[in-house]
Amino acid sequence: MSKKKRKIVVEDIYFDSDGTDLEVSILKSDGSTTTGRALNCKHLPLTTALRTILGGAANLEAGLQYLKNNLKGEDATTENKGIVALATASEVQTGTNATKAVTPSTLKTLTGNANRIGLLQLATETEAKAGENTAKVITPSTLKAALNELSLPNSIEYGMGMDYVDNISVSFSAGQRFDNTYGYIGKATSEKIKKISETWKEGSNSGGRATNAPLTQDTEYYSFEIINIAEDKVDYGWDIVIDAANLLSDAAVSGYTHYRLRGSIFTESDSTDILPFNRTGNYFALRDSILPIDRVEGYLARTEEVIKVPTGRKVIIDGTLLYKTGSAVTTRAIWISSPDVNDQTIDKEGFCTAVSNANPIPTPIQIMTNTSGEISIKTTDDVCTFLKIYIHGWYDFELG
Repeated sequence: MSKKKRKIVVEDIYFDSDGTDLEVSILKSDGSTTTGRALNCKHLPLTTALRTILGGAANLEAGLQYLKNNLKGEDATTENKGIVALATASEVQTGTNATKAVTPSTLKTLTGNANRIGLLQLATETEAKAGENTAKVITPSTLKAALNELSLPNSIEYGMGMDYVDNISVSFSAGQRFDNTYGYIGKATSEKIKKISETWKEGSNSGGRATNAPLTQDTEYYSFEIINIAEDKVDYGWDIVIDAANLLSDAAVSGYTHYRLRGSIFTESDSTDILPFNRTGNYFALRDSILPIDRVEGYLARTEEVIKVPTGRKVIIDGTLLYKTGSAVTTRAIWISSPDVNDQTIDKEGFCTAVSNANPIPTPIQIMTNTSGEISIKTTDDVCTFLKIYIHGWYDFELG
């Protein structure tokens, strides 16, 4: 009995996992499929919809040999479509083979590290804060979360100082600052000069005073940096309230929504001219010392006296004390302190400095004020020839 001849329908042809042998999926007459293999194939036509009818083949191996001998194609290049072998994971990681193709599974093995470029996983917010993982990368949002976790000062900056220009103007220098409060990196690309004699207007050589902050003599004006976060801009101005509410109301139309306290300036006691000063870091030096306390009475009871220094935060005054008693007794005492210090009993030996009715020796003092710009004074006598406190400047450590 002779065998019935069949047609073999090749359902699909594809390379195996190592890219050397050809797998052939054959559709049988009953609808099922079987698989054969052609070893060490070098070429494959560019279609997965290929159908090949092998008529009268003596056996499957003969059909596969036919495929091996007759199905040819060109190798793929950067200019031509063609046939490629699949790169192994090792070849993908080495990154030197220029003829094989990368699959998703082998690409996944190409992880980046200090020695090679590759795929990296994003760190979670928790991992960014912990700062221990050495294989994952952070995003802007996880960086911000990590920085907020640190005990940073309100801001870190260089440049961005302020100095007296003339009786109506102050200069604010260029610089850069990271602000931990707002997670903002501010950049002042050039110096700006603002005038207290005019109401606020954006830009240099323009007004800086809030509309609702009238210009009067012997007045403290808070100096502010104001921030337009959306457009990465800074400007400056003055207000008479420490939260810059009036100034921001004027500047909101130009997109300025946040503020930072830069210090305080004062107008002269007899005019609206700016009291001249120089600033170095957190020290504000007055070009001409002021004399806020000048009297011929003592302080038998502890008394808080207002002096002409910034308010709304505590500063350390830099001053000189001159005190001469009216008593013939050779030794008397005066005690000067911060209002935050508890009251104490003083005697002739003195707490701060011993004085007499002879010409006094100037005594340097550095005292921390309260937020109302006050210091405490107490003496052993209720009368004196004179009691003078000169202020040369102040250290302002609580800027925004």
